[in-house]
Amino acid sequence: DKSGKTVSLSDVMRLVHPKPKDKEQSELWGRLLKKELATPQTWEVGLSAAKCMDEKRKVWVDLIESGKLPAFALLKNLRNMISVDVPKKLMIEAFERANPAMLLPVNFYTAKSYAPDYALHIEKLMYRCVSQYPKLPGSTIMVIDTSGSMNASISQFSEFSRIDVGIAMASLAVEICDDVSIYITAGSDMDRTHATLKIEPCRGFALFDRIKKEQSKIGNGGIFTKQCLDYIRTQETEDPDRIIVFSDSQDCDAHSNKLPKPFGKKNYIIDVSAHKHGVNYKGVWTTEISGWSEHFLK
Repeated sequence: DKSGKTVSLSDVMRLVHPKPKDKEQSELWGRLLKKELATPQTWEVGLSAAKCMDEKRKVWVDLIESGKLPAFALLKNLRNMISVDVPKKLMIEAFERANPAMLLPVNFYTAKSYAPDYALHIEKLMYRCVSQYPKLPGSTIMVIDTSGSMNASISQFSEFSRIDVGIAMASLAVEICDDVSIYITAGSDMDRTHATLKIEPCRGFALFDRIKKEQSKIGNGGIFTKQCLDYIRTQETEDPDRIIVFSDSQDCDAHSNKLPKPFGKKNYIIDVSAHKHGVNYKGVWTTEISGWSEHFLK
């Protein structure tokens, strides 16, 4: 409060006198007023209580040795563990024990940027993660918009950019598709022409690095969806079972009323920006998905 005193939840309850809705809530509030609620023993609580480097190291070591460190916490805190000198051998054991079931490829890419010395172990964990997904039969063409707007963050609170998400989904597609062709596309806003490039479908971090490297070759203009798909059709010998376009709803061909002509048996466009008005054209796409998730591939 203004006097500098700490106001607790029990203080607030004594002031407002809330009425419990049932016996269970009444008992819970009673323990709160008597200060009998136990603090949950989580890794966050343990770290908050640690005051020095040695104490923090001990928390991490105990968590790893007891097998109580979640995979997400492991990836999120690699830099913190390195900074307090957690033994490398023990950190490698943490990777081997971790259950990555709830993680996404973008989590691994971010972890690699924090701890490049552990890139091999991070990648192995990522392969274990994607091995849980069912296979996607038939042939798939995945198109990733690499225009300038795709470098924007997916939200004001996220550390991931739109292009990060697109590449992560492409890397997931490589692992689960029977056959996949990957294209990146952008173009020249001045000339109103596309630039599209086929990328070798390599695995893991290699695909991420390859796309980042090739991105500069095709410009930073917008995506020209119709031109892009028309070009891809000339490069492929057979019509695919599905086409998946990863974009952010800024189709430059739309300004010229040029409707795209996707040629897969099924055709999907994923609006990673989750704009209110996407790039769907009635009767063109099988489905437009607003937002992104690993679940659309499932």
